[in-house]
Parts: sequence; structure tokens; C-alpha cells
Amino acid sequence: MSLPVHLVPSLADVAEGSVVTVEGAEAHHAVTVRRLRVGESVVLTDGVGTSAQGTVSSTGRRVFEVTVSAFSSAPGPSPSVVVVQALPKGDRGELAVEVLTEVGVSSIVPWAAARSVATWRGERAAKSLARWPEGGLTDEEVAAFADAGAHPVRLGAEVLRTSTAGVAAVSALLSRTPRWG
Repeated sequence: MSLPVHLVPSLADVAEGSVVTVEGAEAHHAVTVRRLRVGESVVLTDGVGTSAQGTVSSTGRRVFEVTVSAFSSAPGPSPSVVVVQALPKGDRGELAVEVLTEVGVSSIVPWAAARSVATWRGERAAKSLARWPEGGLTDEEVAAFADAGAHPVRLGAEVLRTSTAGVAAVSALLSRTPRWG
């Protein structure tokens, strides 16, 4: 069974023996929902390849501390893949983010395409973006991507939903790299 993993903003300057304080929503979830207790072993990660294993030394209402016993840093994946994801309607955006993350995408950029049904404005934009970590593209959009250095390709004659098009493209790309070799 693997240890629970908790995301922290940074693990800079952390070494064996250091005490790392975890606060906010991450700590609240760990202490209140997961019922994290003093003495439990956990892994802290910064989400960019650095992790620290340690033992919970104290807990509070929205805070816990971990005394680090092991520290590791791994290089980022190569190649690094960024997906520009058109805004889908409903919950498909969260599905796209979940699946793209599972297949190894490094970064996901939300994009309001001309033919997107969904739109993000004002408070909804901030809320939707925070919750994520249709109809094809216009000729102008394809040209803009090409002008920015992208190499446009088609994934067959079918029209894929925006929530699965990125996964299909990344899968095709990664199948030709050492990451999936």
C-alpha cells in the first residue's frame, strides 16, 4: 500500500531532518477528512519532481507538520507535453484534465475556441480554472497556432470531442517517444 501524498507549494531548501508545515485546504483535507494523525508516514510533493517522505509530528485544525526522513528529486518527464484544451461544456473539462494528467501531460492551457459551446467569463472563469489543474477549429484558429510555432495535424476523419481529442493526440505523440517505448 502506498503512503498518502500531499501537495505543497514548494520543497525548496528542504533536507532530511527538516520540518515542513502544510496549511490551508490541503491540510484541512488531510486532518479533517482523511483523519491524519501524529506518527503517520506521508509523502509531500511539490508537483514538479521533488518529494519528501516523513512522519507527521503535529496536527491542528488547518495545519500539520512533517519531519522529513527522506528527500528525493527526479528530473521532469521528457519530452514535456503541453495541451491547449478547448473549453467543453458540462463536466467534460474536468474529465479531460483528469485523463490528460493520467497520460503524462505536463501542462494544460484552457482555451475559448470560436466554436466552443462553453464560455468562461468573470467569476466563472476563475472558478472553472481553479477546478481544472466543441465543434472543431476555424481556419483562422489553425493558422494562429501555426503562426505561433505549432504543427497542426488531423487525427483521422472523425470529429473527436474536445475532452478526448487531447488524450488521443498525446497518446499518439508519446507512443513515439522513449517515455512509452
